[in-house]
Amino acid sequence: SVEKCMTLAKNTEERGRPDLAEAAYHRAARLRAESDIKQGRRPDIDYHLIGLKNCSTLIIEEIGVEAEVYSHRTLSYKGSEIYITPLEEQLVNAGHPRKSVVGRWVVKETGELLNDLYEATYGAKDS
Repeated sequence: SVEKCMTLAKNTEERGRPDLAEAAYHRAARLRAESDIKQGRRPDIDYHLIGLKNCSTLIIEEIGVEAEVYSHRTLSYKGSEIYITPLEEQLVNAGHPRKSVVGRWVVKETGELLNDLYEATYGAKDS
């Protein structure tokens, strides 16, 4: 179960086995995604599951914004940990057009569009 995987991850991390913790986090993310898909909803993004690592840089070149992957689910932006949706809202509220923010994140190291990585991992959005 997701809960057992998370417990295993926490315990192995505390015991100095980040390799096992990472595998347990990965399995928990897969189980959550499978459950979400079965229920007909799009899974929340998990940066590690789609192939990114902590400190991978995401950019929106058009508006000059950068954020780093901080954890499986969060980013680091201007020294704060934040989920991507509230970050996008923050950028829109700061005056950037929504069309210049949402869906525009690119992995700086590879040039890949974050949405493409998401769809490769979880499947394309049904129309």
